Amino acid sequence: MPVPTDVKREIIKNYMTPVDSFGLFHTAWPMALLFGLFAIAAQVHPIHMIWLVPLIGWADYRIYFPLHDTCHFSLFKDKKMNRFAGYIMAATLVTPYDSFRKEHVYHHAHYSTEEDPGHVDYYVKFKNRKEMLVFLLSPLWGGTLLNKLKDYFRQIFGAVKPAPTDEIEREKPDYKGYLSIIIMQTIILAILTSGFQIAEFWRYIAFVILPGATVFLFLSRLRMFLEHGSLDYEKMDYFKEPRITSRTFECNGLELAVLSGAGFKYHYEHHMLPAIPSCNLKTVHEKFFKEKLIEPEDTRPSYVMALRELWRSLD
Repeated sequence: MPVPTDVKREIIKNYMTPVDSFGLFHTAWPMALLFGLFAIAAQVHPIHMIWLVPLIGWADYRIYFPLHDTCHFSLFKDKKMNRFAGYIMAATLVTPYDSFRKEHVYHHAHYSTEEDPGHVDYYVKFKNRKEMLVFLLSPLWGGTLLNKLKDYFRQIFGAVKPAPTDEIEREKPDYKGYLSIIIMQTIILAILTSGFQIAEFWRYIAFVILPGATVFLFLSRLRMFLEHGSLDYEKMDYFKEPRITSRTFECNGLELAVLSGAGFKYHYEHHMLPAIPSCNLKTVHEKFFKEKLIEPEDTRPSYVMALRELWRSLD
């Protein structure tokens, strides 16, 4: 449903200014948590991987939300501060910032189509519950990472074309992003190996690579699917009757802690007007969208209920 011009003007006039304290809080606590977990991981017995790997993967995932906002330059008032914070957080997640930002902008331009770089996480139709479980859980055993690596090497050797956008294809390599990754990952390696002790290098694989390649990608796929995937093929089938959709969730505190953050649950509003700072999304939702500008297919009471709805619709 298009946003009426008068509503858009009021939102742009009154709700487009970020709050720096909000941005600082949502940047600082997951970063502090992650590096605190790294400090613990540097000292513990390997058996503690049982709880540390999932927790570190979740901390990685929480960093995604403020990083996402820096892509829209909406986390802090100052554009340079957004980029500075973005480079730090992206490097922590072993991602070149500018490449991540441009790919995310492309997601907004083409979401709910196969041209969306993130369509692999939701542009599907399940035949049964088994297919649904395999799709959603496959990141936990490296399925998502393997597919990404396969596509990457196929692009290198010319088997497939990169994302079909001139602006992405023309971009030079993000040297600042790669340098940031080298610096940040060197710091993390030094922490985990107590000063680059060779015998401790396994900790980097166990507590950086493993959580990022499994738990982080699992949570990302689950959320991405529930925000964009079809829950009812009679109303929306990407292969027969596609429609543009992005869902807003009311969700409780536990769901908010595990799957969402920094206003991200107001995903419909975010896609309608991507530049709205996360700190203002709740107000914009309640004042303009709730019960007025949002269609039933684009909102759900909770992530769990949305998942249950799809499960019940499958054989």
